[in-house]
This record gives sequence, C-alpha cells and structure tokens, in this order.
Amino acid sequence: MQINRRTDQSITILEPVGDMGLYNLGELRAVLLSLREAGNKKVLIDMAKVPGIDSMTIGFLIQENDIFLNQGGELKLARISASVRKSLMVTETLKQLQVYDDIAAATGSFRR
Repeated sequence: MQINRRTDQSITILEPVGDMGLYNLGELRAVLLSLREAGNKKVLIDMAKVPGIDSMTIGFLIQENDIFLNQGGELKLARISASVRKSLMVTETLKQLQVYDDIAAATGSFRR
C-alpha cells in the first residue's frame, strides 16, 4: 500500500492508496508510530483512495485512535467510501472513530 503524506499547519494528513487489510497494515502502523515518536499528535487519514477494509483494519484503527487519545493527540478519518462506512456500521464501530465527509471539516475540527 502506498501512503502519501502532507502537512497542513500542525496536522499530518496521510493518504493511503488501495485496500487496507492485515497483509499491509505494517507500513501504516510504522508511519503512525514514527509520527507519535516525533511528537506529531494531530493525524488525519484521508481514506478517499481506500475502497475497502477488513475487520483487522477496523480493530487497528480503533487501537491507534485510543493510543493517540491516551497520548494527548487525535486521529481522525476523512472521505471514507460507502463500503468502508458500511463495514464500520456493520461492526458497530463507526461511533468509536471521528469521521468527516471532507478534509476541510476534518482539519477544522483539530483547531477547535
């Protein structure tokens, strides 16, 4: 999985490309760990180019969200596809994550 990265002020925006599953979570895990270690506590994952996720990815995202919160940071998702939204709804985990329809709303929520 390719992960593009950019910064909007103090917010790191990650843009994974392709399906997210157990077989390719290692790279995202390493990126998130390095961001936390570097003190980057505001992270937005732009999911626009992620057509699908599996249950391991859902668990991973919830775990990472908890880690960020426990360390005084925030991890948010934006622009999830209909299939990703359905997966989060079916597993009853959508409410455990901060999800935004667009990048502007997501980045704006960090500044509040």
